[in-house]
Amino acid sequence: MSGLLNRPWVLFAPLPATAVGIVIAGAHGVSWVSYAPNLLGLLLGSGLFYVAQRVTGDKLTAWMPGVAAVAILATLLGPGIDGVYRWLSVGPLRLNASSAFAPWLLIGLSASRERPRMRAMVPVLVAQVAHVMQPDAGQATALAAALIPLLVNPSRIKPTIGIPLASAVTFLAAAAWLRHDPLPAVDHVERILVLASMTSVLLVVAVVLTGGGLLLPFVVPTETLLRGAVDQALACYFLASFVVPFVGNFPVPVFGAGAGPVLGWYALLSVRAIATQSAAP
Repeated sequence: MSGLLNRPWVLFAPLPATAVGIVIAGAHGVSWVSYAPNLLGLLLGSGLFYVAQRVTGDKLTAWMPGVAAVAILATLLGPGIDGVYRWLSVGPLRLNASSAFAPWLLIGLSASRERPRMRAMVPVLVAQVAHVMQPDAGQATALAAALIPLLVNPSRIKPTIGIPLASAVTFLAAAAWLRHDPLPAVDHVERILVLASMTSVLLVVAVVLTGGGLLLPFVVPTETLLRGAVDQALACYFLASFVVPFVGNFPVPVFGAGAGPVLGWYALLSVRAIATQSAAP
């Protein structure tokens, strides 16, 4: 690794944001225990990131997009809540599968070689169709926002393939918004940023600062990774994940209670680290 990805503090960037989320939720009577999944996600995510650095990038680009698509599709086999199917049951916990796994779909399209990029297109479409069926317009939108910079770049994907695929994932994201989604918002999951604005200016400042720490690894170029489609894709996914909770009942990454978005942040970090390695001369 190089640049920011080689600095230990980056690995623990979700911890301050989680702590701010706990303080905000606590100010509204929510116990810190609700954030136990976040803390578990921190442990598992940092461990998975550590392991990912010791597995060859070719192996991960070969099978992780397929694993991610299957994990997202598997939610449709669960019991669901009020006709919404977004979760995998892991013991007593319910994991938002797309928040945890969707970033791994980007690893194939972020590859430096053409073959894994072409092979990743099927899992991407499978996952986006699953988002419509769940429905999960938030993740469908975040994934589409990330995919477009990768698919419309003619140096990475032929326009005759990339543009129709970009149109397809955008259409499916729009279709997900048209599906009925009856689930109400949970304040400490989907409305935590609204609670911060209602509580204290200092907490809003803390959100901005710790949120900036979460975004920083994806916007500051490393020495080897070009300032291009991969950087744009990861930043777009991250930013879109923060925007959609303001227009729908979707979890706020890291600040809101839940392990899925924390694991997803580490997945994004892993994708960038592997893309950086593959771009090294």
